[in-house]
Amino acid sequence: MDSIKIYVAAHKPTIKYGDKHFRLIHVGAALHPNVEISGAVKDNSSTDNISAKNGIYCELTALYYMWKSVHDVANIGLCHYRRYFVTKSKLTKHPEKIIVPAKKLAEDLTQCDIILGKPGRKGGPTNGFFTNPLDVPEFCVYRNILPSLNTLYPEYVDTYYQEFFQPTMSYCNMMVCSKTLFDEYCEFLFSVLFDAEKRWKESGIDVAPREMGYISEYLLNTWVRCHHLKTKYYPIGLFEDTTRIGFKVHYALQSIGLNSILGPLADKFYQRFLKK
Repeated sequence: MDSIKIYVAAHKPTIKYGDKHFRLIHVGAALHPNVEISGAVKDNSSTDNISAKNGIYCELTALYYMWKSVHDVANIGLCHYRRYFVTKSKLTKHPEKIIVPAKKLAEDLTQCDIILGKPGRKGGPTNGFFTNPLDVPEFCVYRNILPSLNTLYPEYVDTYYQEFFQPTMSYCNMMVCSKTLFDEYCEFLFSVLFDAEKRWKESGIDVAPREMGYISEYLLNTWVRCHHLKTKYYPIGLFEDTTRIGFKVHYALQSIGLNSILGPLADKFYQRFLKK
């Protein structure tokens, strides 16, 4: 049994960073059978998969594969093809120098329950989804998850509400923990999301692209808080084309915690005035 495996979700050919314990996983493989990602396992390589739902579940199709099909590991984690846990936020052309090695992540788990991305500030009002009806439609998807929570896990509802009043949270569904704890989380997560998806379809509510991926960010933070898990946080490094000016602005803002506030403005400026 391996001590740890870190899966790196990707939907297109990409560079795989990290050591030998990091492995690419092709998400949405069922939707794009002609796309080949070298060295990647496909999220539909086993019969029990949700690969075809990648449009609304995003990286969660990788999470589902890891839950149902990976059993020979003590600890397990998920990163993205352009997002990794790093030792410090800095602009670099050599990501491998700041990516946290899998061995270090495994060592960390002897002192904590779970590893998440360093909490980032939320964009917009932190109260929004429940107390600001002018800005958020009544049928906001975050509210529509409540019937499923009330039915399946009523003990989580208060904590779920509270999560929307927190100024920060961990994003991207990136996590590392023991496989046992991971399986417990996936049982919670997918039972809620599948129940909600069924209810919405029966009610004629459309599930927007990436919607389940966004909801799960709140559910992960809710679950960790509800279980009082001892958590270690690492910054999340964003690795793209480091020659692009927009990337440099984005990463500089990320390193000082202002990306969620000024990042969109910087991107618009780049697109309008600097992009050739």
